[in-house]
Amino acid sequence: MERLIAILAVALGTYLARVLPFYLSDRINIESAEKYLSSSSAAIISALFVTSFFSTEPDVGKYLTNTIALIFIALVYSRTKNAGISIMLGVIIHFTILSVSKLF
Repeated sequence: MERLIAILAVALGTYLARVLPFYLSDRINIESAEKYLSSSSAAIISALFVTSFFSTEPDVGKYLTNTIALIFIALVYSRTKNAGISIMLGVIIHFTILSVSKLF
């Protein structure tokens, strides 16, 4: 249960990092918000990639789960162009695959 809470917190934080600048646009400069959004999406995707592949113990099952989640993120991002939603859904897919694999 603690893992689920942690994963949901990370997904929510990632999504809020993408959405809050739009809600705070009257207080900040639009150009600086665009710069933040363009640089943060690459950083988020890079961080997800690095932590997914290189911080786990060598395990084919984990690498396969990570690869499926990253492919899902890439597909969702290519359709929506929204890094927050694609990563949030990728985290949910990753958690779901891990949860289902523990049942077998």
